[in-house]
Amino acid sequence: MSVPKIGFRAAYGSSRALDADYSAYITHGALIVRIRESDAPDPETPVRLRIVAPSGDTFDFDGIAGQFLGKKGVMVSFEGAAEARASIAGFISSEPFRSAVSGESESAMKPPEFAKFDPASAPAPAPAAAEDPFDDATPFDDPGAGLHPDIDTAPQPGRRDPTTGLHPDIDTVARKKRRAAKKKKASGGLHPDIDNLPRGPRVAGGAGLKMASPGETVLRPPASGSEYTVLVIKFATVADFADLKDEWEAQSILVIPTEVENTEINDVVHVRVTLPGRNVYELDGVIEGLDDSNLYVRVDENNEVFRKLCLYPTTIAARKRLETERPEDRGPMQVLKLTDTAPDEDFEKMPIRRRLARMGMDDKINMALSGNREERMALAMDGNRAVHHYLLKNAKITLDEIAFMSRLPSLNPDVLEKIAENPMYTQNPTVTKALVYNPKTPIRTAIRLLDRLPRPEIMNLAKRSNMNLRLVMAAKKKIERFKG
Repeated sequence: MSVPKIGFRAAYGSSRALDADYSAYITHGALIVRIRESDAPDPETPVRLRIVAPSGDTFDFDGIAGQFLGKKGVMVSFEGAAEARASIAGFISSEPFRSAVSGESESAMKPPEFAKFDPASAPAPAPAAAEDPFDDATPFDDPGAGLHPDIDTAPQPGRRDPTTGLHPDIDTVARKKRRAAKKKKASGGLHPDIDNLPRGPRVAGGAGLKMASPGETVLRPPASGSEYTVLVIKFATVADFADLKDEWEAQSILVIPTEVENTEINDVVHVRVTLPGRNVYELDGVIEGLDDSNLYVRVDENNEVFRKLCLYPTTIAARKRLETERPEDRGPMQVLKLTDTAPDEDFEKMPIRRRLARMGMDDKINMALSGNREERMALAMDGNRAVHHYLLKNAKITLDEIAFMSRLPSLNPDVLEKIAENPMYTQNPTVTKALVYNPKTPIRTAIRLLDRLPRPEIMNLAKRSNMNLRLVMAAKKKIERFKG
């Protein structure tokens, strides 16, 4: 990619807004730059995007400008900016930022301000890190100690548990990771090459430890027709796995004792974890590091199978097994290393779900703009919500598909709002009803659409106890006007 000559700055005044845009766009390698069409660069133009957090932290992404999206702006794709994405991911999961988000009300949420800037200019230096309000050295009940400067007016919710040392309202995964990182740091088991990566604490290794540098490894499935390693891991008892589970979850790196011959960093591996009771969990990973006797396999911390694996010791079945397991039943982790070959498949003949898993941002955008009905429906359910905007620009999209998309809670809320703004769509009662009942439709938009619902439907909505309270109250007010 050539050096960008055009730069856009997105200055966030609300942590909630940054968190929402991160979940909807940035984590997928894109962001909508809300500018006028006259200021929009041509498609495929190299662009530098600078994101400024409310705390003053800045993150620069070099990307490519996409097509102008009507009133929304220009989508900037920066899928390949691995180091910058890793940096902002660590910031988003940090305890101060999560506390700032929880300290803001939903009404305080406001969109960022966009402006042009010179890409050659250096980003403003980040402010010194504020003292952690929940650090072990700071008494939580000291009203004048350890408050973040941006949220010092927020109420202090609850107290720290005196036995576990955890705060009841913020005992999140990010907090557990931070605590695990502090323990690793205290032991000195840190690796200098992955200090800035948002994968939890750095790993300690044995003799001859070799770890990947930032951006060197890529999580991906095995290539069609290629050979890959299969690591079969078996635990004798649930207690054996529970001893390792916290470390695996905190780092998203599985330390597996096995031979390392014919293995290189960035090699794809398939991990099959077998727990007592015929519980088998399979997921793909990548070799992040190796030493004389261990492989360090990085997995996706958001992978659903990995999440279920880490939660298994807390299930009812696992707890019952823990009660019956005896110390003499315990044993070391058993590892079997195999080699398998990925099926030699034609990419075009693969099921659409598998094709999407192997496609990048640009390929998904092209599919959204020109794909067939099956491809459009699959993209509407795809986790990359940044491409949902392009589905509405497909000339072949039908009203039935719009109705289907309007029911999806996984659809980008901005796209739901755009559907609601189109009178051609909202004249259809099925589309309108789907938008009103969709929990992800912006509440103001859902209330406005009540005028297009028939009276029996509004009366039914007013009786719902599982809907947004503001929406239910608006429905009740309309019923009162009907009676008056």
